[in-house]
Amino acid sequence: MFYLILFSGELLVLFFVSRNLTTYLFHFFRLFTKNNHVIFFVISLLYFPGTLLHEMSHYIVAVSCMLKVTDIRIFPVIQSGAVRLGSVSFERKDSIRSIIVGIAPIAGGMLFFYFISVFSLFPPHSFPLSIFIIYLIFSISSTMFSSKKDMGDLLYAIPFLLLIGGALYFAASYSPRFYYLANEQVGQGVIQFIQGIHKYIIISIIINSVFLISAKAAITIWRKP
Repeated sequence: MFYLILFSGELLVLFFVSRNLTTYLFHFFRLFTKNNHVIFFVISLLYFPGTLLHEMSHYIVAVSCMLKVTDIRIFPVIQSGAVRLGSVSFERKDSIRSIIVGIAPIAGGMLFFYFISVFSLFPPHSFPLSIFIIYLIFSISSTMFSSKKDMGDLLYAIPFLLLIGGALYFAASYSPRFYYLANEQVGQGVIQFIQGIHKYIIISIIINSVFLISAKAAITIWRKP
């Protein structure tokens, strides 16, 4: 339970820091150009690997849930003066499958970090490769929560998850065998998964925080009379 609470707190911190960074990056690039199209292009390019994984997570899970995908876009477009990094449109038949598809990018980002952990891909011996992987960690972690609609789906999912958790708790209370399976096997698997991606979430928070502090400092210094 401790690992789950700690991990949830880290994800919450990452969400707020990455959201703030996106805003300050826009103002930072405004120091060099007033052309919003150029700024949107640079920011979109910076987050492109994360956008690609984000939208492909939506697509794969939608297809797996037997929902028809009507449109998929992985390249950014500008709509109403704002940049839209990507989108996946799919038919919505019921709330449960819509929620699962909506929160798929969070799971996709976590699986990416777990893949790096299991195969010990970081840190590699090559410095350029280390920089590239750090960039991927930053880009993917920053776009795990990029859509407001996805976050709405996550909020809807919380009562559903609590209901499942309550059902599992009562089942474990009345069945010793189920209690063993839930606590020893499933519980250990969850802990192992969290431990595998924990340091990459921390790295993501550090990277986003450093960029955020640097961007805020540059904006403050530049605007001083």
